Amino acid sequence: MSKIVARGAGGLLCAGAALCAPSFAAHAATVRITYSFDQGTGDGFAFSVLHTPTNDRGNGSSLYHIVGTFEVIFDDVANTLEFVDFQADIVNRTNSGIKLGEMSLTANSTLDLIPGPDGPNDFLAGADSNDQSGNGILSIAISDTSGNITNAFEGDRSFLFLARDYNARANHFNSSTYALGLWGATEEVFGGDGHGGNTNILSSSLGMDIFGDIVAIPLPASAGLATLGLLGLVGVRRRR
Repeated sequence: MSKIVARGAGGLLCAGAALCAPSFAAHAATVRITYSFDQGTGDGFAFSVLHTPTNDRGNGSSLYHIVGTFEVIFDDVANTLEFVDFQADIVNRTNSGIKLGEMSLTANSTLDLIPGPDGPNDFLAGADSNDQSGNGILSIAISDTSGNITNAFEGDRSFLFLARDYNARANHFNSSTYALGLWGATEEVFGGDGHGGNTNILSSSLGMDIFGDIVAIPLPASAGLATLGLLGLVGVRRRR
């Protein structure tokens, strides 16, 4: 499993100071967050990648790297992360300039957020192993644009993320900094019911490590309305 260390540029939560308002975001019911897939290695592991899973703990060899962006909506009332966009290229793991295929979201996908072990802002992201409600599945279409992706990996795939404390970063989401790191795999890796401990590794099985680099967090609607109101007051004062 990739050792995932999610970060924002310099710890910032958005693309620029004009768009950045952590105090507003902290009180928003929902926040839409854009991430890029970061690339690199840490503690001997690679990210963001597709890899061959050898067990339900995430071990395996990297096959391809993932580049591009994805967007989630964080709902701090429902305690969920909803994937609403996923635009990724699959590239050669040793040469990111060689595009092999594409990945896209086939349906909006929701991960539950369950209180984690590392403080009040730490949440484990994914399906609760005791609650098989259907959340935790990321529905992805994999297409081969080069003729170099293994045929068994193509098509509509369902990646399951479980709310498990694999390490300090996977599968963790921080509700204050929005740091996000995920490890998941196609459902059979976790057992026949998708939540069990008995793996059933197939030639088509895939693991996916996501390392999220924060690109932008727009102001919530309430903050935008407040700003417009202040500007209106300034205009009234000037006319007086």
